[in-house]
Amino acid sequence: MVYSKELAAIYWTMKIDGYAKFSDINRNSKRARKVARLLEEMGLAQIESLGKVKLVRLTAKGHRVRWRMLELLRDISEVQTTSNISATSDDHLETQTQQNFMPTWLYGNPWLQVIGERGKA
Repeated sequence: MVYSKELAAIYWTMKIDGYAKFSDINRNSKRARKVARLLEEMGLAQIESLGKVKLVRLTAKGHRVRWRMLELLRDISEVQTTSNISATSDDHLETQTQQNFMPTWLYGNPWLQVIGERGKA
């Protein structure tokens, strides 16, 4: 697997969500500094100091990247939802599709819809 700085930066912008302390990024302070420098070099974040506490705050560019990734994730979840709706016409296809993505004890659980709606709010 090829390591990509861009993918790492996208991951951390998604995880930071506005601002985060170095200790929230990673317990290993060297790793946290490395991540913060990577984001700062790409113009996605700024490093700020509040006394002894160091914060990483997303810039406008970092917020735009995060927002676009959230839109892509919503698009992916909409595609999965529409594919599940089209599969309901054929019970065999529905069972086979859901068995590929969910464990058997989770299949048919009514709380999945409730939990899924909470995440969209």
